[in-house]
Amino acid sequence: MRFVKIGVRLWGEELQPDKITEILGLQPTQTQLKGDVKKLSGGNLSAPRELGMWCHTREVSSNLELELKALLDSMEARNLKEIDGVEHAIVDIFVGLSDEDYYVQESFEYRFENNILETIFSMGLDIRTTIT
Repeated sequence: MRFVKIGVRLWGEELQPDKITEILGLQPTQTQLKGDVKKLSGGNLSAPRELGMWCHTREVSSNLELELKALLDSMEARNLKEIDGVEHAIVDIFVGLSDEDYYVQESFEYRFENNILETIFSMGLDIRTTIT
């Protein structure tokens, strides 16, 4: 069964997730402040986070290219690295193709035209693709 998600992730030592939410007008799916600790399933605490982080992720239900364009357009194609506190910015593409036994059952193809790549570049985003 195929599972596709896209998202934008921002990190920085001085990153303030609430400010990012206010500026972009998107609700994050995950945030953290520098120094945050997380309670792990075994009851222990994680090491303090080295960077603040803001992430907005959504599941792709139709066309990856169109949904990525819509996500980028919703941020008004601004350069995300120009926002105070943002040091690293990526567009994150996750494609799950494996079944429970880790055998690939199908293929998945996408193509980004030059204009979408230009938008990604102008927004200061790197691209990270995970296929599993």
